[in-house]
Amino acid sequence: MDKHYNYTPGTLDNKQIRDGLCAVATLSDNPKTKDSYFVVGGMAVQSYIPSICRRPTSDIDIAVLASLNRARFEDYSTSIKEYLLDRGYEVTHKKFRRAFGIDFRDKESKSNFVSIPRHSENSFKNIEKILNREKKNARRKIIEGTTDTYVVATPEDIIIRKLVR
Repeated sequence: MDKHYNYTPGTLDNKQIRDGLCAVATLSDNPKTKDSYFVVGGMAVQSYIPSICRRPTSDIDIAVLASLNRARFEDYSTSIKEYLLDRGYEVTHKKFRRAFGIDFRDKESKSNFVSIPRHSENSFKNIEKILNREKKNARRKIIEGTTDTYVVATPEDIIIRKLVR
């Protein structure tokens, strides 16, 4: 992530972060993307710990069971973008070194983003088995204050990712 974008760190207790998770949850409603993602990273950690222990983060990291170039990313993320636009956010796509981002900014210029990894066909083949195992073990969680749900990596898979990076 490039630090000059001025992202606003938040926790699952923050409305903008919850809106971002609800946007990610729309992937479950689309037959093309239904079983192809799960949340990882800081938001996944937050989903398992009490509010008082949550550390703010600016992004919602998701793992995707596909290789994504720019065109595939834009197609894959359409429902996320539409959900955020419908709720009044300004939405832009960003390209980072290892990921694509969906930047969403509110009327007060507070900004967060959804991060989706960029994998070539070859790099995806190297991690496909790991991702499929993690997805198989992932759990469905309710987004606090809503009836929407999202898919999140298990605590043991979150820890492994954090340790190996």
